[in-house]
Amino acid sequence: GHQNPTFRWTLHKRALPDARGASIFNSLPQMILLDDKAVLALLCKRGFSRTRPLVTHVIYGEWDATRLASLRERWAEERCDEPRWWIIKDAHSSNGFSTALFDRTTRPLERGDVPGGYCYVVQEYVDRPFLLDGRKFELRQYVLLCSNGAGYTYTTALIRLASLRYYRESTDRRAHITNKFVQTQWEAQSDLVSSLDQIEWTTRK
Repeated sequence: GHQNPTFRWTLHKRALPDARGASIFNSLPQMILLDDKAVLALLCKRGFSRTRPLVTHVIYGEWDATRLASLRERWAEERCDEPRWWIIKDAHSSNGFSTALFDRTTRPLERGDVPGGYCYVVQEYVDRPFLLDGRKFELRQYVLLCSNGAGYTYTTALIRLASLRYYRESTDRRAHITNKFVQTQWEAQSDLVSSLDQIEWTTRK
């Protein structure tokens, strides 16, 4: 038979009683919420052991003058070996609202690149990504990880593609960011997409 769960995840801000005897949490004691892009980036930076982690910097908005100046000076050095291409994103934003591609060789990093007092992730851009039909894509699939190390996934997953073929120097965000809002503004169509079937595919077992 199936064992009762010890906890399950929900968006409630506090623990609630559960009819099956399990507590409901949106965070665990002594743990950090993983919906913060900065936290995720730093965890990946520390935790990757089988692959090289992406070079990552965290800046706390335009008011974080010290880190901003330090990064700007580092990139200005002739011997700087950090990547040329970067993705800048608000750690707490979604839908690609604040995401921007940055080429550090064209100009210095400015305060306007990280506006406001928000937390920004400045992360190495993967400029040679895997492509499908010449386009960038994202894979979305729910995964359940258990405390004993076991993992379970759905038999299907969503693949969302960019509506434009990938070209690293492209100034059109739709070639770089596969988010649905960026691609179609959440609409079923756009000037490049006549049907969502063009950019959203469902895998089959």
